Amino acid sequence: MGALITLLFFMVTPVMAFECPSYDPIRDPVETHIEEASDILFGRVSKGEFFPQNGHNGEVKVSFDIFSTIKGTLSKNTEIIVEAFAGKTNIELGQTYVIFLYGNNRIELCNLKIKLFTDIDTLEELKEHSERKDMRSSKKLAPIISYIEKI
Repeated sequence: MGALITLLFFMVTPVMAFECPSYDPIRDPVETHIEEASDILFGRVSKGEFFPQNGHNGEVKVSFDIFSTIKGTLSKNTEIIVEAFAGKTNIELGQTYVIFLYGNNRIELCNLKIKLFTDIDTLEELKEHSERKDMRSSKKLAPIISYIEKI
């Protein structure tokens, strides 16, 4: 009887699923994102402002202080729009990232973002971080460093 109730619960409970149409930040290798991205930026989120739409969902306009433009033409400080669901985003104020943009200044669910230590702010420190074996993000940084060294 308990198994039947559990089965019925999962049959009537709505499940939200999402598939990335062109590029997947989890399954696709970083090299694919490097090729597909219009801009790859290394920098820090310095401020943000929430613009609600439909209750708690909406957008956050963030200021991204760029330390280095790895690919593309954006430089210095730029505004980026981040999707917000239930009042939350997948990017943090004060945090350092390598972000990939695909033809616009928006960070959506399928954009690749690599979260870094907040004290990393030079390409040399980024390279040192990419060589660490004890950090999950290091593996994703290695192809980016290779790309930088080729250009």
